[in-house]
Amino acid sequence: MSNVETLTVRAENRNLTDNPEILVRNVSFGVNLYQNTIPVEECYKYVTLLSESLDNGLKNYSWLPPEEGDEVRTAANDFIVTEEFLGPKNETNKDLYDMNSRVLDVIKTCVSDYASSWGIEIHYYQDLNFVRYVAPTGYFAPHIDDSPHTVRSVSAVLYLNDNYDGGELLFTRLDNLKIKPKPGDLVVFPSTYLYEHKSELVTRGTKYCVVSFSDLYEKRG
Repeated sequence: MSNVETLTVRAENRNLTDNPEILVRNVSFGVNLYQNTIPVEECYKYVTLLSESLDNGLKNYSWLPPEEGDEVRTAANDFIVTEEFLGPKNETNKDLYDMNSRVLDVIKTCVSDYASSWGIEIHYYQDLNFVRYVAPTGYFAPHIDDSPHTVRSVSAVLYLNDNYDGGELLFTRLDNLKIKPKPGDLVVFPSTYLYEHKSELVTRGTKYCVVSFSDLYEKRG
């Protein structure tokens, strides 16, 4: 182990200085696993909130289906907490807005730490994408997060539950590195083509996670 990671040497496990409850593990070159970012109980509170608000439609909101033409690549559903989808913050949707703010703060803390370890700075974050994978069809085929149309530098995925089977995060170009996350785990990695990845099929239950994309530059695509 070392304080600096290289292609063949993993950085030492460490705790964030300002958030010592968060453990950082360098699980592969360029891939960090941040554990205990959000308490398990809080994660499941957000799962309940998403389920009540979107799964059951009790608050007149719903998950978005895959984009047209994307059905073969993914069977996941998405939701973005913005005024476009929710309208202005009010008593009905304030819990969703508060959840979004809390999760974004945690992700920014960890992504900033990740960027610092590589000597870079993040200047732009896309809106968070809350994602649901439902058994027996929930999956995401191998893909790259960066593209000419949506330029991204760093990807992060926060996991909110683990009461499902399957659904592992697998990096196809890293010797099939497979991560089975726990609630509160955040995986951070480059968005480049070298880090092609997939979400394995969920065979039982429903997986909930939050996807964040950030960039070294101000919005550029």
